[in-house]
Amino acid sequence: MSHLLSPFISGEELLAAYNRGERMTIIDSHWAKSENSAWEAYAGQHIPGAMFCNPLQHLAAIPTREYGRNPLPSVKDLQKSFDDWGVKQDRQVVIYDAGSNLYAARAWWVFRWAGVDNVRILNGGTKAWEAAGGDVAGGIGA
Repeated sequence: MSHLLSPFISGEELLAAYNRGERMTIIDSHWAKSENSAWEAYAGQHIPGAMFCNPLQHLAAIPTREYGRNPLPSVKDLQKSFDDWGVKQDRQVVIYDAGSNLYAARAWWVFRWAGVDNVRILNGGTKAWEAAGGDVAGGIGA
């Protein structure tokens, strides 16, 4: 019987990996009612080095009657986002949101659907990172 890796990573586990300098891609997947609000939340506070992902823009296509409110994005669009974020098969991907895990779970599911196997959700989001002693950054590229 094989051992299945949990889809979750704790704040302590992520902080330890981060402090060891492990190569990973961290994705901030906060949702807000407007694209500007999501961007402002990211720019105001995020895990250092995290990339911005707006779930409605990056993880869903335009709503249609046939495919519903949040259909899957095209593979082409998703691959462009993966390239922009630095998603690679040889490095761990960690996705987080404000703490509910709702949008991080959507991102996890879309990444898995697209064939990214090494993806995990930061259980508890930003709050779990801070509770573990992780610093947060503000601004673009921080």
